[in-house]
Amino acid sequence: MPCCNKEYTCRFCHDTNENHEVDRKSIVSVVCLACGEKQHVRMSCSRCGLRFGKYFCRKCRLYDDTDKKQFHCEECGICRVGGRESFLHCSTCNMCYNVRIFGTHKCIPNIGMDMCGLCLEHLHTSVLQLNVPVCGHLIHE
Repeated sequence: MPCCNKEYTCRFCHDTNENHEVDRKSIVSVVCLACGEKQHVRMSCSRCGLRFGKYFCRKCRLYDDTDKKQFHCEECGICRVGGRESFLHCSTCNMCYNVRIFGTHKCIPNIGMDMCGLCLEHLHTSVLQLNVPVCGHLIHE
């Protein structure tokens, strides 16, 4: 990782073992676990051809082997799960909402950049399910 000059297989492993979080967008190289080739961020190894993940996003430096209907939202600047067809981006809230609640959600400027009122985790990059109460503020389920 560029932040600490150490190699980790995932950002969660890094963040658990270090006293800081990795900025995935600052990662410029990866190491193939099969052949050890260090190379620029890419979908497959330049030496042995191993595919690093079934899903790959060059912008987020995200690899995943489990199909979660991942997609990159340009407006959010991150990858989301659940299928592009299931979400719409609200530019006022600065986040994606499920199409089922998009038309009825209460817009709060930049609510997607806030912290959860319960656990104080940053909502924008959270991997936990969010709940949208009628007040419009977001909390983790």
